[in-house]
Amino acid sequence: MNITMLDFVKTAYIIELMIAGDLITQKISKKRNYFMRFSLSTLVCLCVAFGVKLPYTSSLLGIVFFGFLFILSVIRLIVINEEEIMDLVFIGIIAYNVKHIASLLFSMVSLVNRDLFYHFGEHWTVNLPILIAYLGTLMAVYIPFYYWIAKKMKPISKASFTPYFIISISGLVLVINLALGMIYEIDLSSDAETIEIFFQYFWNLVASFLLLALQFDITSKNKLKVNNEVLNQIVKQKENQYNLSKNMIENIEIKFHDMKYYLNKSLVDNDNKEEHILKIIEDLDQYKNFVKTGNEILDVILSEKLITTENTGIDIVIIADGKCLNFIDTIDIYVLFGNLLDNAVTAVTALEDGRDKTIYLYIDEKETQIEIRLENCFEGKIEFEDAFPKTTKTDKVNHGYGLKSINQIVDKYKGQITITTNKGRFYTEIVIPFPSQ
Repeated sequence: MNITMLDFVKTAYIIELMIAGDLITQKISKKRNYFMRFSLSTLVCLCVAFGVKLPYTSSLLGIVFFGFLFILSVIRLIVINEEEIMDLVFIGIIAYNVKHIASLLFSMVSLVNRDLFYHFGEHWTVNLPILIAYLGTLMAVYIPFYYWIAKKMKPISKASFTPYFIISISGLVLVINLALGMIYEIDLSSDAETIEIFFQYFWNLVASFLLLALQFDITSKNKLKVNNEVLNQIVKQKENQYNLSKNMIENIEIKFHDMKYYLNKSLVDNDNKEEHILKIIEDLDQYKNFVKTGNEILDVILSEKLITTENTGIDIVIIADGKCLNFIDTIDIYVLFGNLLDNAVTAVTALEDGRDKTIYLYIDEKETQIEIRLENCFEGKIEFEDAFPKTTKTDKVNHGYGLKSINQIVDKYKGQITITTNKGRFYTEIVIPFPSQ
């Protein structure tokens, strides 16, 4: 097959970008119809890269076109991945940097025989030395990258944590690298000394590794920030539960004193004995809201919600086997059910008088998986974006984090979440498989 070197470089360029991007985003949730999105976007990228013919004499046009291919690879990430756009732009820049390191290594290997590897204006037949050098350098970079970095990498988790000035700097480096790459290719066809070109590649390679380290340092710090938000949320819940428990203890002490008074009075006041006993029963009845599901963490969350919604007109109907949740981390149970119930309580609180303010929670074990269903009414119209409702709260960052944290926890346990609406009712269905033995 006779193709030009430029056709080969363009096609290899987009393929390397797509592979690096897919390795980094392997743990990120995918959009619906993922395989169709993946196939069509990949096909479009390949057709554009290979199909567009460039003149060999225009370096500026080459820079613009390769920059366009990079943008196309980022658009592809956005099309197939369930993540914030700025996060995916940042991931796209990381993917470019990995691809650039592989290209630099291949270029350094090519210095062994410059006449064999670089004939931009001529048609040539793909030969074995070029394929071995290309595939060898590709594997030398991508395989370690996958096992040492991409496989262990967590989702960035929040676009608001991505430093925009770092993205700008990375984008600037991207443009510089594209320009330097074109200059180096020109040098290879000139009479420049091989050792001089080698050191040009070497320093570019060092800069690329430093940039890659900087980018992953940013993702690590973002992860710490997200974890801190989770911990802050849990600390806040703990504080609320402490205050709730403190108030309950104080109420119990008061009620104990009152019950002692009524018991003593009923012993001497036979005429009103029944009234005093009914008063004691009424006082005891308020403690009916303590839930026992078989999971202590879930019991605390549900009991708190029942107590805090008492006398608000909100009813929470619970059918739950909490024992089936025992393999889920304590933090995840807090965040998952805390956010689910908070969203449901917020929705029914906004309902007009006369509307059904009942929240239904169902948790049960079905063969090899857990089924969680939450149902409640809501007011107004809900718009969906990528299978999730758009927030109507003014604090879109924190509320968006709540929705995202639910989805991330479900993903962590390889589950699925489905959110639907029908005739003013909001349905959340979560399926989480039991861990394999």
